[in-house]
Amino acid sequence: MLSMNQWLLVGGLWEETRDADDGVMCVRLLADLDLATEGAARMRLARLCRDEAVRCLLVMAGPDRFVGLRGLDVLIDASARMRRRGRSLVVVDPPVSLRLMTEALRLGGQLRVIATVRQAMSLADVA
Repeated sequence: MLSMNQWLLVGGLWEETRDADDGVMCVRLLADLDLATEGAARMRLARLCRDEAVRCLLVMAGPDRFVGLRGLDVLIDASARMRRRGRSLVVVDPPVSLRLMTEALRLGGQLRVIATVRQAMSLADVA
């Protein structure tokens, strides 16, 4: 089971923690995911997607974060990379901006979004 006690700060954009036993990686956003952070986020998520030890990537956003169109594109791209490798990316506790975009654009098949950390942890246990 994923331990949420040991977070590693990565470039001021987010914190990461991982459970080496079950392949779950959790990323907690510390900044908005938009034009200003797109490049760094895209590069780091691409690295995580290539990491064979990561089979389930949980991106914890939170209601206080903003995800713009550029951030949405970063998440969709990372999700597609994970799916091509038979793995999953899930956005947890999405901000209103992300929920509205995924619903309006009908992106449920391209980006999995779930409401709570509890749901994410149970998903990670079976993914």
